[in-house]
Order: sequence, then structure tokens, then C-alpha cells
Amino acid sequence: MLHLAVIFSLLALSTANLKYSDCGGTAARIKSFAATPYPIKAKTGVEHSISFDAVVSKPIGEATLKLSISKYVGFMYVKIPCIGGVGSCNYEGGCAKINKAINGVKKCIPLPSGNYKKSFNFKIPSIPSAASMLTSGYFKGKVSLVDPRSSEVYACVTFETKVTN
Repeated sequence: MLHLAVIFSLLALSTANLKYSDCGGTAARIKSFAATPYPIKAKTGVEHSISFDAVVSKPIGEATLKLSISKYVGFMYVKIPCIGGVGSCNYEGGCAKINKAINGVKKCIPLPSGNYKKSFNFKIPSIPSAASMLTSGYFKGKVSLVDPRSSEVYACVTFETKVTN
């Protein structure tokens, strides 16, 4: 489920008209972020390309990814609850997932300080037809990487985006 959450978080940050801002953090900042295609297509099998440039100012060890996401419905944003590990959830084991994505290592090794430039290509996984109506529209949210022991926020980004089917 963390894999889907990370993909959705990255997709949420991936629009040409992206509205995002750093909301604090003691260890990392995203310098640039790009993705194609736009608008985001949340349709099974659509291939996306994502690249980012980030600065890690101090080592990041074990971490929890906290995702809060809301969808615009009618005239207001409504928070999407965490159901079955998808939605506004906390995802444990972030250190190992970050290391696998950045360094290809599947265990928790503290990510050292430095500049990181990465690109990823992936296809949207199967989306159940009942959920497809929830995957298009306007979204906003917050993604935080947090130390599970001390609650220190390593990195934080807020975003607003549009997604189509």
C-alpha cells in the first residue's frame, strides 16, 4: 500500500499548473519536480514519468509517510479517509521504501546528506471501477515525512492538483 501512496503522492505533485509549497521540515527540501503527461491521467495502464531534484541537509533514518488528501466536492474540499491503506493514511517503513527508490537497497540505511536527482517511469495500477469516480477532479493535500519516535518532521509539502480519468 505504501507503494500506491507514494505513486499517488507523486502524481498529486505532477501538474503543469502545480500549486505546491514547502511546509517545513528539518532535513529535506524539493528543489524541482516534473511529471508527464498532464493533466494527470488516473487510468489503468497509463504510463507516467516523474523526476525530482531534492536536497537532504541531514541524514534521514526511519520515517513514516503521512498523507492527507482532500477532493473538491460541490463547493468544498472533503478529506478522503484512509480505507484499506489508501487515502489519508500514515505509512510506516518509509526509510526502506526511500532507500529502495533512491539507492535500490531494500532495507533501512539512513539516507545521507546530499543532492538527489531521480527519474521514475511507471504505469497506473488497476483501479476498481467503483473507485474510478473518486480518482478524477481537483485535489489538495499534504505529504510529510516524520520520525516515528520523536515526531520530527523531516520534510513537508502541500499541494493542489487536477486529475482526470
